[in-house]
Amino acid sequence: MAKRLDILVPFLNERESAAGFSALAGDLARQVKERFDLDTHVIFIDDGSTDGGGTLYGEHMTGDWSLITLARNFGKETAILAGLDHSAGDYVLLMDADLQHTVDVALDMIGRLIADPDLDMVYAVRSDRAETRSLGRYLANGFYWLINMGQRYEIPANAGDFRVMTSRFADALRQLRDQRRFNKGLYAWTGFRQERVLYRAGRPAGG
Repeated sequence: MAKRLDILVPFLNERESAAGFSALAGDLARQVKERFDLDTHVIFIDDGSTDGGGTLYGEHMTGDWSLITLARNFGKETAILAGLDHSAGDYVLLMDADLQHTVDVALDMIGRLIADPDLDMVYAVRSDRAETRSLGRYLANGFYWLINMGQRYEIPANAGDFRVMTSRFADALRQLRDQRRFNKGLYAWTGFRQERVLYRAGRPAGG
């Protein structure tokens, strides 16, 4: 029996990207099966959308997928936890629905994770953000410098939620039930071995 990759997709008011992401998800599922012999289940988490976009996935998605609808907007951190609670995959991939996370990078991360049995997570770092010289970027770098001071673990700058993990990493995250979650900190705090890849974001929907 083939192992399974669950793709968690939290979203808020992503009506414009529903058709495009559905096509992307179908392409990714096909290539994941061909390259790694993994079945794929996509779990959408609607974090309180008000634009009716959640229903559009039902019109465009094919294959194995499901939709979790939260009662209101709880924030992305909680939406990801809701997805993890409904996930039973051997591997879990986190992606945004706005088309900035690409198939090629996802496949690269999955391949790296599968190839190294000592790895439990591969995460993507936006190289284009690291190259940006702006007040916001300097403030962000200062934030990471301050938050990492004196810590026994380091939260990498410019890394978001675009990442793939093993089921045991996902299990550890499920057990952390902080009411005010900071996922970037939790990813680092768990202590599992991780590897990073650099990427440039794709074109967002409507961009």
